[in-house]
Amino acid sequence: MAALPSVDVEESETPVSRGMPELEIEHLIAYVVLLVAVGFSAFFLAPEATIRVQPLNDHILHITAAQHAASALSNGHDPTDSWFAQIGLGYPLFRHYQHLEYIPLAVINVLTGRAISIQALIDWSTVVMLSLFPLSVFWSMRRFGFGTLAGAFGGLAAPLLATNGLYGFDFASYVWRG
Repeated sequence: MAALPSVDVEESETPVSRGMPELEIEHLIAYVVLLVAVGFSAFFLAPEATIRVQPLNDHILHITAAQHAASALSNGHDPTDSWFAQIGLGYPLFRHYQHLEYIPLAVINVLTGRAISIQALIDWSTVVMLSLFPLSVFWSMRRFGFGTLAGAFGGLAAPLLATNGLYGFDFASYVWRG
Protein backbone atom coordinates (compact mmCIF):
# COMPACT_ATOMS: atom_id res chain seq x y z
CA MET A 1 0.00 0.00 0.00
CA ALA A 2 1.20 3.38 -0.83
CA ALA A 3 1.46 5.86 1.98
CA LEU A 4 -0.66 8.92 1.78
CA PRO A 5 1.31 12.03 1.12
CA SER A 6 1.62 14.28 4.12
CA VAL A 7 0.32 17.77 3.86
CA ASP A 8 1.89 20.52 5.85
CA VAL A 9 -0.77 22.71 7.35
CA GLU A 10 0.23 26.09 8.54
CA GLU A 11 -1.19 26.91 11.91
CA SER A 12 -2.97 30.16 11.60
CA GLU A 13 -3.08 32.51 14.47
CA THR A 14 -6.27 32.29 16.40
CA PRO A 15 -8.22 35.50 16.05
CA VAL A 16 -8.38 37.59 19.16
CA SER A 17 -11.94 37.73 20.44
CA ARG A 18 -13.14 41.25 20.82
CA GLY A 19 -15.99 41.86 23.22
CA MET A 20 -17.79 39.24 25.24
CA PRO A 21 -17.86 35.54 24.34
CA GLU A 22 -21.14 34.28 22.92
CA LEU A 23 -21.98 32.27 26.05
CA GLU A 24 -21.63 35.32 28.29
CA ILE A 25 -23.88 37.36 26.00
CA GLU A 26 -26.49 34.58 26.14
CA HIS A 27 -26.39 34.58 29.94
CA LEU A 28 -26.59 38.37 30.05
CA ILE A 29 -29.65 38.34 27.78
CA ALA A 30 -31.22 35.63 29.94
CA TYR A 31 -30.65 37.64 33.13
CA VAL A 32 -32.10 40.78 31.57
CA VAL A 33 -35.16 38.87 30.36
CA LEU A 34 -35.67 37.39 33.86
CA LEU A 35 -35.18 40.80 35.45
CA VAL A 36 -37.86 42.23 33.16
CA ALA A 37 -40.24 39.36 34.06
CA VAL A 38 -39.70 39.76 37.81
CA GLY A 39 -39.80 43.58 37.63
CA PHE A 40 -43.00 43.55 35.56
CA SER A 41 -44.74 41.25 38.04
CA ALA A 42 -43.51 43.19 41.07
CA PHE A 43 -44.57 46.52 39.59
CA PHE A 44 -48.08 45.40 38.72
CA LEU A 45 -48.60 43.36 41.90
CA ALA A 46 -47.29 45.99 44.35
CA PRO A 47 -50.71 47.69 44.70
CA GLU A 48 -52.04 44.39 46.08
CA ALA A 49 -49.87 44.93 49.16
CA THR A 50 -49.90 48.72 49.39
CA ILE A 51 -53.62 49.43 49.02
CA ARG A 52 -55.62 48.26 52.04
CA VAL A 53 -58.90 46.60 51.14
CA GLN A 54 -61.19 44.16 52.85
CA PRO A 55 -59.84 40.67 52.07
CA LEU A 56 -61.99 38.24 50.11
CA ASN A 57 -62.30 34.50 49.61
CA ASP A 58 -59.69 32.22 51.19
CA HIS A 59 -57.66 35.24 52.26
CA ILE A 60 -59.88 35.47 55.36
CA LEU A 61 -58.98 31.92 56.40
CA HIS A 62 -55.28 32.53 55.78
CA ILE A 63 -55.24 35.71 57.88
CA THR A 64 -57.16 34.05 60.71
CA ALA A 65 -54.99 30.92 60.66
CA ALA A 66 -51.76 32.97 60.67
CA GLN A 67 -53.10 35.11 63.53
CA HIS A 68 -53.96 31.91 65.40
CA ALA A 69 -50.43 30.56 64.86
CA ALA A 70 -48.93 33.86 66.06
CA SER A 71 -51.16 33.83 69.14
CA ALA A 72 -50.19 30.23 69.95
CA LEU A 73 -46.52 31.06 69.45
CA SER A 74 -46.63 34.15 71.67
CA ASN A 75 -48.44 32.17 74.40
CA GLY A 76 -45.81 29.43 74.36
CA HIS A 77 -47.98 26.82 72.63
CA ASP A 78 -47.17 24.71 69.61
CA PRO A 79 -48.39 26.74 66.61
CA THR A 80 -48.65 23.63 64.44
CA ASP A 81 -51.01 21.67 66.70
CA SER A 82 -53.64 23.79 68.33
CA TRP A 83 -57.42 24.01 68.50
CA PHE A 84 -58.79 26.43 65.92
CA ALA A 85 -61.97 27.72 67.59
CA GLN A 86 -62.99 30.06 64.74
CA ILE A 87 -64.51 27.19 62.73
CA GLY A 88 -67.79 25.91 64.15
CA LEU A 89 -67.22 24.54 67.64
CA GLY A 90 -63.53 24.22 66.91
CA TYR A 91 -61.32 22.17 64.66
CA PRO A 92 -57.69 20.99 64.69
CA LEU A 93 -57.06 22.87 61.42
CA PHE A 94 -53.31 22.38 61.22
CA ARG A 95 -53.66 18.61 61.52
CA HIS A 96 -55.70 18.53 58.32
CA TYR A 97 -54.49 21.59 56.41
CA GLN A 98 -50.98 22.67 55.45
CA HIS A 99 -49.52 24.95 58.10
CA LEU A 100 -45.94 25.58 57.03
CA GLU A 101 -46.71 28.89 55.30
CA TYR A 102 -48.21 30.34 58.48
CA ILE A 103 -45.23 29.63 60.75
CA PRO A 104 -42.72 32.11 59.21
CA LEU A 105 -45.41 34.79 59.14
CA ALA A 106 -46.28 34.12 62.78
CA VAL A 107 -42.61 34.20 63.80
CA ILE A 108 -42.04 37.55 62.03
CA ASN A 109 -45.22 38.94 63.58
CA VAL A 110 -44.18 37.88 67.09
CA LEU A 111 -40.52 38.95 66.70
CA THR A 112 -41.54 42.43 65.56
CA GLY A 113 -43.85 42.80 68.55
CA ARG A 114 -46.83 42.66 66.18
CA ALA A 115 -45.65 45.89 64.54
CA ILE A 116 -46.18 44.26 61.14
CA SER A 117 -49.71 42.96 60.83
CA ILE A 118 -50.46 39.46 59.64
CA GLN A 119 -52.46 40.84 56.73
CA ALA A 120 -49.51 42.98 55.59
CA LEU A 121 -47.17 40.00 55.90
CA ILE A 122 -49.50 37.81 53.84
CA ASP A 123 -50.01 40.53 51.22
CA TRP A 124 -46.27 41.20 50.83
CA SER A 125 -45.28 37.54 50.86
CA THR A 126 -47.87 36.90 48.13
CA VAL A 127 -46.45 39.73 46.01
CA VAL A 128 -42.87 38.54 46.50
CA MET A 129 -43.66 34.91 45.75
CA LEU A 130 -45.72 35.69 42.66
CA SER A 131 -43.06 38.12 41.44
CA LEU A 132 -40.37 35.45 41.78
CA PHE A 133 -42.45 32.82 39.97
CA PRO A 134 -40.56 33.43 36.67
CA LEU A 135 -37.32 32.43 38.43
CA SER A 136 -38.93 29.16 39.48
CA VAL A 137 -39.98 28.44 35.90
CA PHE A 138 -36.46 29.32 34.66
CA TRP A 139 -34.83 27.04 37.22
CA SER A 140 -37.23 24.20 36.43
CA MET A 141 -36.69 24.49 32.69
CA ARG A 142 -32.92 24.46 33.17
CA ARG A 143 -33.25 21.28 35.27
CA PHE A 144 -35.28 19.70 32.45
CA GLY A 145 -32.39 20.37 30.08
CA PHE A 146 -33.60 23.47 28.26
CA GLY A 147 -31.04 26.08 27.30
CA THR A 148 -30.45 29.30 29.18
CA LEU A 149 -32.38 31.48 26.74
CA ALA A 150 -35.26 29.00 26.47
CA GLY A 151 -35.53 28.93 30.26
CA ALA A 152 -35.40 32.71 30.46
CA PHE A 153 -38.16 33.15 27.90
CA GLY A 154 -40.18 30.46 29.70
CA GLY A 155 -39.80 32.58 32.82
CA LEU A 156 -40.83 35.64 30.85
CA ALA A 157 -44.02 33.89 29.75
CA ALA A 158 -44.76 32.50 33.24
CA PRO A 159 -46.77 35.53 34.49
CA LEU A 160 -48.99 35.18 31.44
CA LEU A 161 -50.23 31.72 32.43
CA ALA A 162 -53.95 32.00 32.97
CA THR A 163 -57.08 29.94 33.01
CA ASN A 164 -60.63 30.87 32.26
CA GLY A 165 -61.92 31.12 35.81
CA LEU A 166 -60.46 27.78 36.87
CA TYR A 167 -58.09 29.21 39.50
CA GLY A 168 -54.79 27.90 38.24
CA PHE A 169 -51.45 29.71 38.22
CA ASP A 170 -52.83 33.06 37.13
CA PHE A 171 -52.65 36.07 39.43
CA ALA A 172 -56.42 36.09 39.93
CA SER A 173 -56.06 32.93 42.01
CA TYR A 174 -53.84 34.65 44.56
CA VAL A 175 -54.57 38.36 44.71
CA TRP A 176 -57.56 40.43 45.78
CA ARG A 177 -59.25 40.16 42.40
CA GLY A 178 -59.21 36.35 42.71
